[in-house]
Order: sequence, then C-alpha cells, then structure tokens
Amino acid sequence: MLCRRLGVTEEQLAALGDPATTRLTAAEKAALRFAEGVAGDANGIPDAVYEELRRHYDEAQVWEIALVAGIFCYFNRVNNALRTDITVYPAR
Repeated sequence: MLCRRLGVTEEQLAALGDPATTRLTAAEKAALRFAEGVAGDANGIPDAVYEELRRHYDEAQVWEIALVAGIFCYFNRVNNALRTDITVYPAR
C-alpha cells in the first residue's frame, strides 16, 4: 500500500475510519471532511465544511485537496469499472 511506503502508520490508517476520535490535527480533520464530501455528494458539501477548511488552508491548498480527492475518485471509478484487483501488485 502506497501510504505505508510513505511512512503512514497503522494507527493513522485506523484513524481515518473515525476522525472525530483521532490524533489528527484540526487542519487534517477539515481536509478529510472536505475530501469525503468530494467523494460523496460534491454538490452537497455544507458551507461549514468549506469554512473550516479555509481556516486552515489558503486557496491554492484548497484546490490541491479538491484535485487530489477528485483524481482518486476517478481512479476508483475506473478500477471499479474494469474490476481491477488492487491487492495484486505487478512483479518488479
């Protein structure tokens, strides 16, 4: 898994399931709530989520979070359509 190769711990991965009870910073929680909105109903993201996000990030950073979330949603849709087994890694 890419995140493990980049140093993300098991505790941090588990925290993504319940951000309210984790050691994530307020900025990380805001970014995660926004990314979840992008992945869900992007037209229905509440104003409060945008307001919290902008307390921690400037406009360029908000764009970057939105673009990364959107790109990974795209990857997921393509993988789902092609029934890609994402647990199988190619041999090196």
